[in-house]
Amino acid sequence: QSELIARAKTAINKGIRYKLGAGGMNPNAALPSNANKQCDCSGFVCWILGLSRKTNIPFYGRYGGWIYTDSMVADVNSSAGIFERITIPEPGCIVVYGAGGAIGHVGLVSKVSNGQMDKVIHCSSGNDRHFNDSIQETGPQIFNRPDTVWGRFVG
Repeated sequence: QSELIARAKTAINKGIRYKLGAGGMNPNAALPSNANKQCDCSGFVCWILGLSRKTNIPFYGRYGGWIYTDSMVADVNSSAGIFERITIPEPGCIVVYGAGGAIGHVGLVSKVSNGQMDKVIHCSSGNDRHFNDSIQETGPQIFNRPDTVWGRFVG
């Protein structure tokens, strides 16, 4: 999982701005963003995992082939997709919550201390506002919610 963290870190402070629905289409690109240097959280995580956010992975067929926060939560909570649910976060796992009527969010856990998330690399509008760069490694506060789940990528 350390290779996922290393890949995620290559996108920090590259001037990528937050745009919902943007980025993550080309897993082979040097950065997760689209041509306008824009990306969102699920596009970023798809790129880290080497996936396009628009996929033919069978589990995601019921979501029109799209990998996004709600479909990731459903995947983590099933036994049929590309993520295995874990109850204690570990470096290199995803941390995600669904929209639930608002907006969902996903990131990659980069540091764990005593079974608790310490650092998460994620793409967010908040990061964009605070750092003029949407992809940052921050504390896990935004994910401290009762509906947050963790998933290990199993492909």
